[in-house]
Amino acid sequence: MSHLLVYLHGHGSSPSMVHPFFRQQHDDGWVRICPQAPHPTEGGWSWFDSGPRGVDSVTLSSSVAAVVEVVDAALTETGGAWTSVVLGGFSQGAALALAAAARLATEGTVLGGLLLQAGFLPETFDDEIDVAPVAARSVLIQHGDSDEVVPAFMADDLAALIGSATSGPAPKLQRLPGGHVLSPAMLDAAREWLEGMQ
Repeated sequence: MSHLLVYLHGHGSSPSMVHPFFRQQHDDGWVRICPQAPHPTEGGWSWFDSGPRGVDSVTLSSSVAAVVEVVDAALTETGGAWTSVVLGGFSQGAALALAAAARLATEGTVLGGLLLQAGFLPETFDDEIDVAPVAARSVLIQHGDSDEVVPAFMADDLAALIGSATSGPAPKLQRLPGGHVLSPAMLDAAREWLEGMQ
């Protein structure tokens, strides 16, 4: 059975700008889906809007629903289950993956994996996202120690929060050298993690 890797690009990016490992098909047992965010922005696309009062819950919820719909359609086609799915992303894409995992947790869905690279909790003004119940067989949090966009301490916060209300395995946290980029070390570690999930 094939495993499904759904990778969400960051703010101001697009699928074509995602590293080929996450968007192109390889003969490694993973079927890759790399959707495009719906909102045009300078230099690319965005999954949700943000302002002085935090993340806009309407655009966030809409993108979460769209991603879940894409995965549901793929699983219907392949006959797979959510336990064979890894949701991942970089920066804003990681935040959306986390929000989607939180919504799925309210339905009792367990993911195969959750890959958060340079991610953050998308805090909204009127609807707090609870990530404590997030359930996945494996969670990998990666962050650059010198990230100038999303401070590295946010990775520690995510590791402490995710899954704290479930009995699943604790998230694996990797603080790696580098800024707000997908570094070679981050890519190599993510590839190794995915190989170990099959």
